Amino acid sequence: MPQHGQDFVRTGIRRDDVLSRQELPERQELPERWMLREQRERERQRQQLQERLERLERREQQDRREQQDRRERQLQDRRERQQLQDRRERQLLERQLRQEWRERQPVPAFGQPDPMQVSCTAELVAALKAVHVWCGAPSLRELERRSNMVLRRSSISDMLRGESLPDYERYVAFLRACGVGGANLETWVFIWRHLKALETPGTAPWMPRVTASK
Repeated sequence: MPQHGQDFVRTGIRRDDVLSRQELPERQELPERWMLREQRERERQRQQLQERLERLERREQQDRREQQDRRERQLQDRRERQQLQDRRERQLLERQLRQEWRERQPVPAFGQPDPMQVSCTAELVAALKAVHVWCGAPSLRELERRSNMVLRRSSISDMLRGESLPDYERYVAFLRACGVGGANLETWVFIWRHLKALETPGTAPWMPRVTASK
């Protein structure tokens, strides 16, 4: 029998008991390691969960800020559209008021320039200038508006400084825009036809009350 076996026999201690006593610290230490490992794992999971919650919270905060920004932009857009609409309505109302005010401007039925004294195109142009002054000397833009765009500012300017007989349609539109109407307008039309007949060879004898120009 080996020496160490004899020692076990003399002492009455079994070899298995000695081995179990040697392994006892390791067996006692093993649950502590497990507990520590489980604790670390739980701590790691708790930390991951906390990080996930923080990410979700940051995302929710970002979504709330974006929604707030969208609402503010929508509110700003509605406010700007309303301001633009109010501005347009105000401009339209101002134009209507100006138009009504212009239409209410008095145009006297007496004191109009007398076209019966006209005997040539130059005198007719001078008489048209007198009509423009008589009606208050409105701007060319205003005369264009009063004629419902039949007249253009350029055509009015040419008419008032030209040396040729004006176009009939523009001529009548200019007189109406200046407030000439009724029997007075008929007189102006007669004078235009009188001058046109004098310019057209062979037509003057067939026109009543038309004589050769002086």
